[in-house]
Amino acid sequence: MTSISGAVALFHTVSLDVDALLTEIRQSDYLAELVSGESPVDESPLYHMVRSPSHSVAATTIPDVLASLSDEYAKSVYVVADDRTAHGDHSVQVVHVVDRASPRTLRAAPQGVLEVCATLLAGGSLDEFQARCAPSDVYTP
Repeated sequence: MTSISGAVALFHTVSLDVDALLTEIRQSDYLAELVSGESPVDESPLYHMVRSPSHSVAATTIPDVLASLSDEYAKSVYVVADDRTAHGDHSVQVVHVVDRASPRTLRAAPQGVLEVCATLLAGGSLDEFQARCAPSDVYTP
C-alpha cells in the first residue's frame, strides 16, 4: 500500500463556518470504511488530513500562500471552499497541482474530499479517480 503523507490545506475565499465544513468532510463513509471500527475514527491520520491553515484568502493568492506553508502541508494538493460551497451545493474544489501554470480541479462533495485527496497524495491523478468513480455523492461534474 502506498504511503500517504502531508496535510492538505483547506483555503476559503468566502466567509463560512470552516469548523462545520471540516466536520462534514470528516464524516466520510470512505474514512469509516477504512477504519472499520478497529479504532475511533478521530484517531486515523486521514481524519486530520484536511486542515485550515489560514483565514479567508483571495483565490489569486492561494498558490503563494500554499508555497509559504510549513513542510507538514502537501504542496501538490489543496482544497478551496468558495461561493458555491457557502451558497450553493456545498461542494468544494480539490486542486491537484501537477504544473503550477495549469492546476487540475475537481468539485467534490464534502463527504468525498478525503477519498479524492488520499488518492492524489498516494500518487493517483484526477483522471484516474474520475475513471474509477462515477459522479455521485463523491464528486460533482
